[in-house]
Amino acid sequence: MKLNLLLGLHSHQPIGNFDYVFEDAFCRAYLPFIEVLERYPDFKVTLHYTGPLLLWMKEKRPEFLERLRKLGRRHQVEFVVSGFYEPVLLLIPEEDRLGQIGKFVEFARQELSADPSGLWLTERVWESELIGSLVRAGIDYAVVDDFHFKCAGLTSRELRGYYLTESGGNTLAIFPIDERLRYLIPFRSVDEVLGYLWEIKEGGGKAAIIFDDGEKFGLWPGTHRWVYEEGWLRDFIEAVLKADWIETATFGEFLSGNSPLGRIYLPSNSYFEMGEWSLPPGRALDFRRLMRRLRETGLEGLASGFVRGGIFQNFLVKYSESNRMHKKMLLVRKDVEKLRGKKKLEALDYVHKAQCNDAYWHGIFGGLYLPHLRREVYRNLLRAESLLGDESVRTEDVDADGREEIYVRSRELILQVRPSCGGSLSEISLLNLPINLVDTLRRRFEHYHEGIGEGASGEVASIHEIPKEVDERTRDALVYDDHDRLCFLDHFYERLPSAEELMRSSPAECGNFHLSEYSFRLIKDGVELEREGEISSGSAGIRKRFQWGKGLRAFYSVRYTGGSRLFFGVELNFSLPTPGVEGTYLRVGEEIYGTDRLYNGSGADSLEIRDKMGFRVSIKLHPGAYIRVYPVYTVSQSESGFDLTYQETCIVFLWEVEGGSEKDMAVDLSFIPEGGKHA
Repeated sequence: MKLNLLLGLHSHQPIGNFDYVFEDAFCRAYLPFIEVLERYPDFKVTLHYTGPLLLWMKEKRPEFLERLRKLGRRHQVEFVVSGFYEPVLLLIPEEDRLGQIGKFVEFARQELSADPSGLWLTERVWESELIGSLVRAGIDYAVVDDFHFKCAGLTSRELRGYYLTESGGNTLAIFPIDERLRYLIPFRSVDEVLGYLWEIKEGGGKAAIIFDDGEKFGLWPGTHRWVYEEGWLRDFIEAVLKADWIETATFGEFLSGNSPLGRIYLPSNSYFEMGEWSLPPGRALDFRRLMRRLRETGLEGLASGFVRGGIFQNFLVKYSESNRMHKKMLLVRKDVEKLRGKKKLEALDYVHKAQCNDAYWHGIFGGLYLPHLRREVYRNLLRAESLLGDESVRTEDVDADGREEIYVRSRELILQVRPSCGGSLSEISLLNLPINLVDTLRRRFEHYHEGIGEGASGEVASIHEIPKEVDERTRDALVYDDHDRLCFLDHFYERLPSAEELMRSSPAECGNFHLSEYSFRLIKDGVELEREGEISSGSAGIRKRFQWGKGLRAFYSVRYTGGSRLFFGVELNFSLPTPGVEGTYLRVGEEIYGTDRLYNGSGADSLEIRDKMGFRVSIKLHPGAYIRVYPVYTVSQSESGFDLTYQETCIVFLWEVEGGSEKDMAVDLSFIPEGGKHA
């Protein structure tokens, strides 16, 4: 009996990624793989390209789609689907699961001349509740990791084919991806890979199963040279075709020609590494130490399936910014149901684009830490909201934390006021651009900040093994915030802090107003918030009022009963799309400064931020204030090392407050599209 080699490749670029990234990935990985494959018509594979990538190919490389069609027509390639814009299906409503898969099936029929019935499960995030959705969408089989099966009690030797699972009478075939093959292909020698395939055959296995990232074949560091220039892929294909004990098959062919190995019910899961990434950083460190100890004692293999980390949904807890995007998506999705006809279809497509998974989590790739990916999520949600055409102010628990937010939608602005988060604003969105100016990210400790990973010797390293070096500037940026980077956060300081001190989170606070809950009441065209609290030298009270209409106005009344003077600060954070380039700047009076630079000023009553993307934020102060400005950078890991990434520009206005006094301040914000009207 021959061993069936089921080789699948999943290729993806997220919505909002830069065009040059698409082009580079295409030239280094996607195109050369197909060029090699075309020379070996007897070598069968299963391919998955995500919707954003297919749309890019259709526009920029239409001839490539024709090459894919030819491979499909000669039955060398089977195409599988997912949600069209590559959402994690578990995070989106049932109707969107069906809509996104249906959109993909229709695209495959029209553009690839294919009728797919298999599904690549995005990030292999599995819950049994998905079974019904997939079956209703016309899916016959899905592909997940062998880790899912091991967590259900099976061993590697029992995973050489497919199983059936069911829920509510709906039956689905599921294939287990071999973890060892994931780490062998294409990183180890052809002989080593074939040696493992022989082990599988000798153990009585029907199939060797791998379905992994197409970017491994040319885009990951060092792989283009290894896979193509040094001929790994050519040598591998030829070795497989020469081996009379191996035959290649697509997943669909194997499914139709072989019986299931049994019935199984899988726990909530993703791949093993995701379990570590989704944990809180302290527990992720504990998890890493535990796994190291298991390796040292020789128990790692025995523990496989019994030891795992968190679940994917933990990212919505670990990163409040991710949760805010996700809950806004659900809110907009619900509101879109009010629309009808073509307008509803257009709005739904924007929501579906905003469901693209990459910006909602972070692991070995940038993900949430990449501002342009988050920006695209908000951009598509705002495009959908602009089609609603309604104006409303509502109080509801938008982010599912048990506390109410105030959600404001006008024809020009979207605002979210968060009384429970220091009475701050977590969203100031301009519908005519569209952009959320508070699409920010706090600096937080990540478990990989503890040290640099160890590299592997020998052939090309897996992406999980690549050594990561940290330069001095990056090390210096390892500063952590005690709060989310929102707008209109209130602070008290015993002395006047500098921009440098604020950037390093070094000045001591006199209170915790920025972390506390404010009471609130709605007023005409606005909301009033209030809090009383203790500070180090007495007590203080803040009453602030936000009013919207033409722009946004904030009125403050600060009461302080202590004996010594303090400095009261109002913190704003703006995520600017094009920092540090010509045409993006901060203007104070007649002076111009870069938005990625530090600024210390005094006595100014106005400030203007201009972004090259095409808008200005004009801020007027009454009375004039000390102004502190600094950029916020995060340190995150990526496939090639550590990235130092600009996230936002922080502006702090500071006023001196005398003990036993009450001081009134006002901050007026106008949002001016270049060549347009005020918003």
